[in-house]
Amino acid sequence: MNNELIKELKVLLHYDNGKLFWKKTLGTRAIVGKEAGSYKKDGYCKIRIYGCFFTAHRIIWAFHYGEIGQNEVVHHKDENPSNNEISNLKKMTVNKHNKIHKKPQKSLEFAKEQIRLMKKLKQENLQE
Repeated sequence: MNNELIKELKVLLHYDNGKLFWKKTLGTRAIVGKEAGSYKKDGYCKIRIYGCFFTAHRIIWAFHYGEIGQNEVVHHKDENPSNNEISNLKKMTVNKHNKIHKKPQKSLEFAKEQIRLMKKLKQENLQE
């Protein structure tokens, strides 16, 4: 999200207590003073502006601190995607974010262990 886009979004939206509100009426859903966007099943607030979707937390971060690079994400410190208070948001690299959210690969580890055991059994059978 670059500074030019941020400037355009600031014309349309304003931030208050973890939420974004419309400053201009753009249609039947985007009405001055109404909370912008809707919360999806995954917990993220998504806002449609001129046919493009934006997540509220990225807009909020950009309003306070500026550009978000291509290799950067905005992380929810408490891991609650609906909590868009600026104090709960932190910008970081995609790589660092992936490490935070990396889930144990139990099925992969299980498969590797099974392969190792099969090789061991095959070697034992060949030695007999």
